[in-house]
Amino acid sequence: MLKVLVRDREGIKFEGEVRSVSSVNASGPFDVLPTHSNFICLIKRRLSIIAASGKKTEFNVDSGVIQVLKDKVNIYLGLEM
Repeated sequence: MLKVLVRDREGIKFEGEVRSVSSVNASGPFDVLPTHSNFICLIKRRLSIIAASGKKTEFNVDSGVIQVLKDKVNIYLGLEM
């Protein structure tokens, strides 16, 4: 499982253990699964999270940053770039 934290300027939008995270960057759509390599990138358009329970949560994204480090995923939405 991945531990995910999604934040924007107003506070925490999502926090929990998830099966996967999907979004879009400059290269196109991508997925983050457990044991994914560490990375950081800009995201846009959408963010989809599949919780451990199987429930899907989606966010519309104008701009954001995703950081993956040792099965911990931090996502910051609404950053000016």
